[in-house]
Amino acid sequence: AAYNVSKAALITLKNCLAAEWARYGIRTNTLSPGYMDTILNEGDGLSETRKLWTERNPSGRMGMPSELTGAVVLLASTAGSYINGADIVVDGGGIVF
Repeated sequence: AAYNVSKAALITLKNCLAAEWARYGIRTNTLSPGYMDTILNEGDGLSETRKLWTERNPSGRMGMPSELTGAVVLLASTAGSYINGADIVVDGGGIVF
């Protein structure tokens, strides 16, 4: 419960800051990655869990950290200058379930 509540709290904090800081030209957005294939979930101990994550994702795989780059560049660049208060989900479609 604590993990899920903390994620919801960060989304709400993003919303509050986006509303409060926009007048100063500060945009506040979040990036919500799905299960990413990183060193944190390597090893045989998580092989069954990794298999479940893969099977439950519409894309049929875990994401690669490099797949977050486009969203980060968008939010940090002038291309995203009118994006404020958004949460960009990069999860291969996992959010649809």
